[in-house]
Amino acid sequence: MKNKNHVFTVGRRMELDKVIFEMRNVRKVTEFIHNEFMEDGKAVIHVNVDELYNPLSMGNLRQLNGDIYEYIEDTANLLPSMIPLRVILHGVDEKERENVKNLFRFHYQADMQDRLWDYRLNNTKTVYLAVIGLVLILAYLFYALLYDDSLLLQVLSIIGSFALCEAAGCFMLDRRSIKDSMYETAQFLTAEIGFDGAGDPDPAD
Repeated sequence: MKNKNHVFTVGRRMELDKVIFEMRNVRKVTEFIHNEFMEDGKAVIHVNVDELYNPLSMGNLRQLNGDIYEYIEDTANLLPSMIPLRVILHGVDEKERENVKNLFRFHYQADMQDRLWDYRLNNTKTVYLAVIGLVLILAYLFYALLYDDSLLLQVLSIIGSFALCEAAGCFMLDRRSIKDSMYETAQFLTAEIGFDGAGDPDPAD
């Protein structure tokens, strides 16, 4: 039984490795994006709007249905953030179009503000951790000249090293992740919003 499981595992892994190798072909990915999305230099995402507004929102705080944003973002995940977008909404009445554009922009403007806040907070955190870590390491080196072995030296070394490692993680990992999310949000902020078939009378009528 073990041998059969082992053979199955090896065979399945070889199959997956083959798929990974094929997907490393950048030309195939580029062709897929071009064939499925590109039109006049922009990636076009068509959205069939069934329910335009969030049913729980009302008045001046009325919001677009979250499913619209979720579908657009899920589809855009297949695309590099540098590709300009054109979002075509189907089934939106003409009288609602301008409001929809404003709500779309406002949503991603607010999202960008959150990203910028995270970016500034991460920078501040990085600086503080780096300064604290450097001060503690310098204190460790100073007290090491006075004491051969002490609990204080161990504490200074551990906390100082930890602070410097955290600062490096914030700068090299968290900062990059936040920057990537900012580019993604900027892609939506610069997206062209269009409408098609909105409010047209039903031919059957």
